[in-house]
Amino acid sequence: MEPELSSRSVSVEILIEFDRENNLDYSLANELDTREKAQVREYVQNILRKRSYLDFIIDHFSSIGIDE
Repeated sequence: MEPELSSRSVSVEILIEFDRENNLDYSLANELDTREKAQVREYVQNILRKRSYLDFIIDHFSSIGIDE
């Protein structure tokens, strides 16, 4: 049985792909319903918009550095 896709897990996969390939590909969300697809777009866009701030916060409070 295949694990159920969630908007959060798909968002993480899209962001990982973006980091690796510098390509924003929402096709991973095709299996989701319309509401969840919209949620994926919202998650991804908000994270990318606030990425510098999130990197700063993580770098400040984490003992593990951020890979550039």
